Amino acid sequence: MKRISVALVGLLMFCSQAWAGGFNGIWWNKSESGWGINFSQQADVIFASMFVYRATGQPVWYVATMRSTAAAPGTFGGDLYETTGPYFGAASFNPGSVTARRVGTMGFTSSSGINATLSYNVDGVPVTKSIEPQPLATIALASTYGVTFIGAPQNNCPMNQNLASASRAVLSGNSFQLQNSSGQTLCAATGAYTQAGDRYVFVANNPSCLVGSGILTIIDLKGEGIAAVINSVAFLTGVISIQNSAQTCSNTHLMAGVNLN
Repeated sequence: MKRISVALVGLLMFCSQAWAGGFNGIWWNKSESGWGINFSQQADVIFASMFVYRATGQPVWYVATMRSTAAAPGTFGGDLYETTGPYFGAASFNPGSVTARRVGTMGFTSSSGINATLSYNVDGVPVTKSIEPQPLATIALASTYGVTFIGAPQNNCPMNQNLASASRAVLSGNSFQLQNSSGQTLCAATGAYTQAGDRYVFVANNPSCLVGSGILTIIDLKGEGIAAVINSVAFLTGVISIQNSAQTCSNTHLMAGVNLN
């Protein structure tokens, strides 16, 4: 387990150089249940709403509109505000009664989409926390998917098989396989799936498709469902990375698939 954890950290640092995943959802620090922050992202802008507590113990919300740049795609920052407004139960809502007071700034940095650093200050009080996406329900990915690889994948590691010819992905409790249209296994790996919010990370040592020892990691592994169908996964996407033990070469593939079951 320690070997997998160390390898995961290394691969996530490698994959972060081209991280293009989104940060939508509820984020938290699981050892501090009771507060959290919501991110709604569109392109390079995140709107954040944070629910925390004053020194008196009373709940309070803060909001920020944070922006990123192409030079730092996983780093966002902006002004932080506290707002007041009319009573929610009033007969009508008067937008003119809403006020916003700038209390400080907020910054968010994530290299992988499954963990991040949140920094903010409110009226001179600085706070820095480690946060991660909060899972609301277990998403069952185990199934067989018809898959394709999008874009031109890197292929600079010695491989036993050409993964770009894969047409099926088989996911089970602790394994991941890629197969061609004839059912031949092109790559098999046994490891662990870890859920982070609405996505998974899969890590496995020594996948069969790699010449020599190494590690296979799938980041931003997401199952998309169908509206009104509980726990339904119709579509699957993910970024597959394979790196040798010496970390001198790596292959990256963007995968998309449709549930065949």
